[in-house]
Amino acid sequence: MRDEPVYQNGEAGFRFQVPEGWTQVAKGDIPGQAPQPHLLVEYKGFNMDQPAGLQVTAVDLPINTSLEKYLSGPSFGSEIWRPTAKAERFQVNGIEATRLSFESKARQENLAREVVAFRRKERVYLFTGIFALGDTKSREQIRGAVKSTIWK
Repeated sequence: MRDEPVYQNGEAGFRFQVPEGWTQVAKGDIPGQAPQPHLLVEYKGFNMDQPAGLQVTAVDLPINTSLEKYLSGPSFGSEIWRPTAKAERFQVNGIEATRLSFESKARQENLAREVVAFRRKERVYLFTGIFALGDTKSREQIRGAVKSTIWK
């Protein structure tokens, strides 16, 4: 693992700028098939008041899958994630993306989770940010990383 300013995945065909000061804590490879979420890379931000994380995963989902329903289930130490806003469709450097926002309470902490999904046929790339509710600095750093994503 390396703490480089840019994460690049040639197989998946994308790259993005890592939030400044964040540390890579895990890295995986692109699977042939991904019926379950498969970790590509994970970063942690420790230079804030509370730790935050950015995780990029790949999963194969049918086109008609509701991302909101799919992402509301158990993950990151929480049984249920409540949607906090309508799904937001936007473009990142010319590529369609969807942002979904959630809140939950895990281990006595109020957490926020923002997921930006990029669909590439059956494969969905999920850029997931986890941070303390109200931690606008981490949210903006994660959004900056997503905004910097360039696809081949």
